[in-house]
Amino acid sequence: MTMNETNQSWPAHIDASGRLLIPAEARHAIGCDRGTDVVVESDGDSLRVLTLDQFTKEVQGLFGVWKPGEPLMSEQLIRERKKEAERERRS
Repeated sequence: MTMNETNQSWPAHIDASGRLLIPAEARHAIGCDRGTDVVVESDGDSLRVLTLDQFTKEVQGLFGVWKPGEPLMSEQLIRERKKEAERERRS
């Protein structure tokens, strides 16, 4: 993690049921409140909490946003695999 002026930290607590209690200031900092669905990521050493919107934007940034009319990557992959299987069957 790189530290910059937007990094903040808060003390938190894991209760007897294993639930992480996130302080209100921390929830407000990422734009969520009680009842908001979130995604928790782990890098093996730490946890990161994102709202579903934040997570979706990050995933779309990695894979790109699909636009209507564009072929789906999954369909392209299936076509390629079928062609490959046909070539192997013929040889």
